[in-house]
Amino acid sequence: MRDLTSKIRIPILPFLSLCIVSCGATLPLQEISTAKQEITRAKIFNSERYAKSELDDSKSNLLKAHENAFSSKPDVKKVEQLSQLATDKARQATNKSLPNYVKDLQKDAETALDSANIAFAESLASDIYEQAKLLKIEADSIIKNADAKLANQPKDIKQEETSIYSEYEMGVKRYNESIAASEKAKDLSLSQTQTIIDSSSDIESDLDLIDKYAKEDKEIKSKTALLREDHKSAITLMEAGNLRDGLKNVEKIRTSSNELMTIVILPYAKERIKTATIKIEEAEKFLNQDTDSAKSSVSADNLGASKEAFTSSVDLLAKERYYDSIQQSDEALRLADEILNSDIKVENDSSKKERSTKEVETNTDISSDEKQTEEPSPEVKSTKKQSKATSTISENNNSKNNLKLKKHIVRKKNPPETLWRIAKDKKYLGDKNLWKEIYKANKKSISDPNLIYPNQIILIPTKTEKTKK
Repeated sequence: MRDLTSKIRIPILPFLSLCIVSCGATLPLQEISTAKQEITRAKIFNSERYAKSELDDSKSNLLKAHENAFSSKPDVKKVEQLSQLATDKARQATNKSLPNYVKDLQKDAETALDSANIAFAESLASDIYEQAKLLKIEADSIIKNADAKLANQPKDIKQEETSIYSEYEMGVKRYNESIAASEKAKDLSLSQTQTIIDSSSDIESDLDLIDKYAKEDKEIKSKTALLREDHKSAITLMEAGNLRDGLKNVEKIRTSSNELMTIVILPYAKERIKTATIKIEEAEKFLNQDTDSAKSSVSADNLGASKEAFTSSVDLLAKERYYDSIQQSDEALRLADEILNSDIKVENDSSKKERSTKEVETNTDISSDEKQTEEPSPEVKSTKKQSKATSTISENNNSKNNLKLKKHIVRKKNPPETLWRIAKDKKYLGDKNLWKEIYKANKKSISDPNLIYPNQIILIPTKTEKTKK
């Protein structure tokens, strides 16, 4: 149905003024204006849906008033009656629409808040979400007071109705502001979806560790498989916009995962600490009996580093970081073994030195016998000396050429980088036992071989292929 008010949108005041002057009559301009305002107000409260009959009657009467006013002989009294009738019908439409309109708008505000809450806006966009809640509370209070006033107001009072309508309009405005704030809070929360999902990646890592240490325990592995499926479902839920329930499920899964960690990994972590305790005590006793001062200095540094790793292991266990605790216990054990194995290494070096000395003595005896048998000429002696000198220089050059230094930037990893882990890397030395070579090349920048730091630059000696003769 065509909007009747569209027919009266032409500027009427100049024309009416002419009518007043020419006709010598005063038209009820105020009544016409009031009727138009009431129709506009009725539309605000969606009277076209809730009170269509009353609104159409109001529009029809206002149109008739205009037609009469624009006629060649306007009937002022008739125009006034039609305008007043239009006003009354518009107010009836408003009164009939208000309860349903406000009730629906209140539901819309509640739905918007619930939608934001599902997106976990209460935590991820707390300020805006709280503002939306307060706006709705304010709107509820305004509408409640307006309803009470309208219910207690006598039907014959018309002037005061305008203030009540203003209250309703203010309540409607607050509901709409609440809805807008809720939608904003929801959008802000959903923009963080991927970050929230990524923050749950530790669950998969923990489940991998549980499977690793559970070995062939079918019951444990069955539980981890179920937790993996639950984790996937939680991620799917969050991707669909339900961050609130998705995060709740993630926390439940994390709790179950931690319980399995306690059952499976905690005993192993405690056992490693126990083993490290015994090994450190053995290393300390061995070091107290050692009389080699040079060897004792290096061993003392290793012992200190081993104790630091052990302390860290205990602290990490208390924080329920079981895997990190195991890593530190392993490091403490490695350093303690270095101390205990140092004596074996020295004995091996001494044996090699003794064998070398004996070989030299044997070769000297043989050379003396040969010298007695045949004394070479001076020319031969000179040639041998030159050959030996050339050979020595060549060996020294080869030794220098075969040694190449590479730069390495220490990275922040888990487990942390250490000299022996770097030495173990195939692109460098390929043998963790050669970590001392790295330490020797960096004594100026590394005071303690057990302490290197992220972003620290160290030089790593690497062997190249020997030059072919």
